[in-house]
Amino acid sequence: MIQFEKFYSFPAQDVEAIATTEGTTDFPFRLLVHLRSGRSLGVNYETESARARTKASLEARIDNELNGTDLIKGIQNDIKIIYQTIRSMEKRQLRIFRMIKTLLPPTEGEPKGDEDL
Repeated sequence: MIQFEKFYSFPAQDVEAIATTEGTTDFPFRLLVHLRSGRSLGVNYETESARARTKASLEARIDNELNGTDLIKGIQNDIKIIYQTIRSMEKRQLRIFRMIKTLLPPTEGEPKGDEDL
């Protein structure tokens, strides 16, 4: 969900266009978000730079949500956690194997040390 100036919240997939228009006399700069449903959400700004910053931020958040960069980062974090878990399990299994090997006497054909590890 995209948050637009704490007034509106909408899914990024519903955005059709973002437009800049003229506002009222007190707040002459207006930013409109047109949704696919035909509804338009607008906020007025005092300065053109504030409107431009908000528009750039809104476009970036929509792009991130639509292109899945947040999803990709989440997947990369999950893969990293899985890799670390597997690696720690391998170390633990090796430690257990060595402990068992020291407790049991070697059988025929097995070396006495850790040469095969």
